[in-house]
Amino acid sequence: MYSTIPSLATENTHFLLWRPYKQIMGNLLFVEYVVFGTFFAICLLIGLYYGWRDRKSDSKDEYFVGNRRMNAFAVGLSFFVSDFSSIGFLSVPNDTYFRGPGIWIMIWGVFLSLAPLYFVFIPVFHRLKLSNIYDYLELRFNRSVKYCAVLVQVFFLLLYMSLSVYAPALAVTTFFEIDVQLAIVIVGGICIVYTAIGGVKAVVWTDVFQVAMILFLGFLLISIFALRELGGFAVIRKVMSENDRRFEIDFRPSPALPYTFWSALVAGPCMELYRSVCCQHVAQRYLSVKTRRQALFTAFLGQVLTFITVFWLLLIGLAMFTYYADCDPFTLGIVQKFDQMVPYFIMDLFQSIPGLIGILTSAIFSSAISSVSSGINALSLMFHKEVLYLIGKDLTPKQELTVAKILAGVVGILTLLVTFLAQYLGGIMDALLTWQGIFLGPILGAYVLGVFFTRVNTVNCLIGMILGLALSVTLKIGNMLQPRNISVLPPLSTEGCSATTQIPLTEYANVTSSFDETPSGLNFSIWQISTFYYGAICTYTTIIVGLTMSLITKPSDSAVIDKRLIWRPAWPRWCRIISDYDETDVEDDKDYRFDKSYHPVSSIDLQDCPGQSNA
Repeated sequence: MYSTIPSLATENTHFLLWRPYKQIMGNLLFVEYVVFGTFFAICLLIGLYYGWRDRKSDSKDEYFVGNRRMNAFAVGLSFFVSDFSSIGFLSVPNDTYFRGPGIWIMIWGVFLSLAPLYFVFIPVFHRLKLSNIYDYLELRFNRSVKYCAVLVQVFFLLLYMSLSVYAPALAVTTFFEIDVQLAIVIVGGICIVYTAIGGVKAVVWTDVFQVAMILFLGFLLISIFALRELGGFAVIRKVMSENDRRFEIDFRPSPALPYTFWSALVAGPCMELYRSVCCQHVAQRYLSVKTRRQALFTAFLGQVLTFITVFWLLLIGLAMFTYYADCDPFTLGIVQKFDQMVPYFIMDLFQSIPGLIGILTSAIFSSAISSVSSGINALSLMFHKEVLYLIGKDLTPKQELTVAKILAGVVGILTLLVTFLAQYLGGIMDALLTWQGIFLGPILGAYVLGVFFTRVNTVNCLIGMILGLALSVTLKIGNMLQPRNISVLPPLSTEGCSATTQIPLTEYANVTSSFDETPSGLNFSIWQISTFYYGAICTYTTIIVGLTMSLITKPSDSAVIDKRLIWRPAWPRWCRIISDYDETDVEDDKDYRFDKSYHPVSSIDLQDCPGQSNA
């Protein structure tokens, strides 16, 4: 097949496949290390600058949400990089390489989530002017629901941040002679320092710098050089067609298949709502601007950039498959892990161009640092009020701010410890999708129950969350005991390696593809359900169980449910199930933030239903 690609039909084709790996690393120029180090220095300087500039400030709001006066455009860029981590940077091209471009269908499924996000959740959260989105669950239900959700979110964020650090750490070991543990410490240490010192302003403006690194230097350089090396889109299209990898919609109803019309319809909306509604580090972005219109703009900008980036990464994955179509380095055993394919591809393309590997390595790390710093800031915010409550005495604003910075450091160190375990979780993409659904599915279900259905009370919500979580955990355990080995494509080829490598293929006689034949129809085991469905199953179970329980138990007391906690169009319809709500408007510009009293409900002036009093 390479005969159709003139630039690849030379003796220099795929030097990684015939030159010793250590020799390649040894040939890296000093300039690569300079570029890589400069990137980290800039990130540190941004954090130190905002820490020095705001050194006289003792405001927690300034530290966590920038006094809600952050630049909307900058926050929108931060929304994007907080939502799209190094996991996506490395996993989407890898997934496209091994499974084909089927993941594109999930993008259209995500579009279904935009309406509830823009017209329901952002207006409700922004109207309350919350800093911690989990305070909503305490306002709507009680502290038990909030603590259950916070506990689950803490586990997920620690896992998410650890995977975000581990992915580029694994990549940098491909480029430089550095141990993966040392790479983890470097990334984590940088994040801890500039996040703890500079707060959300340092996080947001570092994210702006990192967007430039990711989009304009990372993706653009890889795309341009890959297309030039391959001969253009026509060659990619031809190779993909010959290998039966096309942009087609798969209507097969098997839940074992990951990228189908049905998975996009059922699971696609949940995947985006997990991040935008349930993740504090993402929601904190649109809560950091002054007006609701700015909040909607930040979310819109972030998601548009996410859509563009996913298609861009799909192109990189297709180019990578075209490049190795007849000589797969993974099947040969040269690439040991799925998640190392992108670094090897970059090395193969750019090793002879001084400075580019340093730039591209920085781009990969920038996507990790943004996600980790956002997560550290978010977790320190979530813990802050709880820690102050446990301290049990009044602190000055300056002391409270010091507690926040110490918490950021502690969370960062905890993230590093969890990261050392991330290498045992398997493929990064599958690990993220699996645990994201398991952890965030019941939380999304709780928010839906709280925002739309006033009849649902605390007990109904908790039972729904527990059963939803139990079902998804059961599916995961069954999957671990009976692993699924399913692919939607045949094994990759090594037919073209004999003429272009000096590696005896007999050494790899026992190396086989990890993928089996495609399952047909509905002939599958329940334990083989795709990880894409885990979260949707958990979310829908929480909602259905919560609503069912609300019909057979005593409904919520309408007197203690403030209308600001409910989606407005739901007032007349859903609230009349249990009481006669007044449809008078709410003061949107009034500040409903919590005061220094710990319990948030006591500090928000609830509006009573007509003829009723506060309970």
